[in-house]
Parts: sequence; structure tokens; C-alpha cells
Amino acid sequence: MKIATTTVKPKTQKELIKNGPHLAKLFMIVDIGSVQSEFKGVVKKDKDGNPEMEKQFKVFWEITDQSHVFDEAKGLQPFTFNITYKAKLSSGDGKYSPTKLYTDISALTGNNLTKEECENFNIKRFLNKPAVLNFGSKPGSDGFIYNKLNGIAPCMEGQKPGPVKNPFLYFTMDTDDKCILGLEKKGVKDGKDVIGFKEVSVKECFDGLYPWLQKIVAASPEWQELSKNFSTNTSAEMQATEELGDPQF
Repeated sequence: MKIATTTVKPKTQKELIKNGPHLAKLFMIVDIGSVQSEFKGVVKKDKDGNPEMEKQFKVFWEITDQSHVFDEAKGLQPFTFNITYKAKLSSGDGKYSPTKLYTDISALTGNNLTKEECENFNIKRFLNKPAVLNFGSKPGSDGFIYNKLNGIAPCMEGQKPGPVKNPFLYFTMDTDDKCILGLEKKGVKDGKDVIGFKEVSVKECFDGLYPWLQKIVAASPEWQELSKNFSTNTSAEMQATEELGDPQF
């Protein structure tokens, strides 16, 4: 019997963001739906013994002051860094206990969120938000070194990250919210083009996700319900967007 063979590319040390502070902008927010809740690698169970589910999302930062040639065909590209959050501001265990999301948003804005801001919170408004991210490094269990985010802070006066090179994207499975993919011309003011975020359907936005993100989203119960009316034909490529600069508000 002939055995098929495949060539497995060996894992190598990835290029890292240099330790220290870096200017960055938030360019992508992705609702990944409900996933199994874990604590120290162990899946939490409810009173009936079923896995507890919790809504999560990912945010992606583009580092605007450090680039690298990851692919010779594409030339210099900016580093990116993503963080996964639980989609809640407090633990919900009957007592006030701020989550990592609350802590990071407070650090990003330089202020604690008010009660009104918490009640009307929407992460969407932080798309294109500039910040200073402070990085360190840590060893992984596989023997390789990885970046570690040590802190987030608002930009100081005079600090201005450059425009992002990745397409802006906001993916949500909430039916009362709108997805965003790229930019578009909104009109003209004082002789200049007014640029804003381009609203698209949830299916078009899903097609614009990285393939590995599509797999995560597709496994969620929210997407399985939402996609019943969609075709199964999806795009594996991030959609290109016209170079229009940053959105103006």
C-alpha cells in the first residue's frame, strides 16, 4: 500500500515587536461569538454539568512605527498584535469585579468609565483609536519567544501614529449593529473629500476576515444560526481597499 507523504514546514522563531513603547492604532474588531468558558485550561461547567459559554471578541492593533518583510512579494508590512476579551465589563458574579476589558479601556482613555458609559458601551467607537502599547516578551511552552503586552496608554501631546495600512474592519453578529469593511468617500466639505467607514453586510464582512478567523467565527452558535440563509461560498482573502487615508469625523 502506497503511503502519501506531505512536507511539514518546521516551526521557526517569529520576528517580534521590539520591547518598549510603540505607537499603534486599533484597526480591526471581530465578534467571535460564544465559546466555552475556561479557567486555567479547565472548561467551566454549569449546574447541569454542561460547558459554560461566554461571548468573546478580538481586537487588532497595527504598530505604526515598526515594519518587517514577512513576505518578499509584499515588501515591508507593519506588525500587528491581537487581544481576546470577554464581552463584558464586570465579572457578573454578584459583586463588582472589573474585567480585563474594563481595565484596558480605562487605561486607553485615561479615565474610569462612568455608569452611563458602561450602560451604553460599544467597542465600535474605538475603531481607529490611537494608543501607546508597551511590549515585553515571554517564553512559550514550545520553546519560542512571544510578545507580551505590558500596558496600554493614551497618546501624549505630540504623539501621532501614522495612518494604518491594513483595512479597517468591524465584524459583529448583533443584528441591530452594522459591520464595517474599509473606507469610502462620504462627501465633500470645504473642497476636501470627507472619508468615513464603509458599512457592509455581515456576510461581506465575514468574507473579509482572515481564514483562521473565519474558522473561529464559523464554529460559534451565533454564526451557525445567522448563516443558515447564506451561501457556503466564502472568500479566503482580505479584501483590498482604496488608499483614502484615515476616516474623518
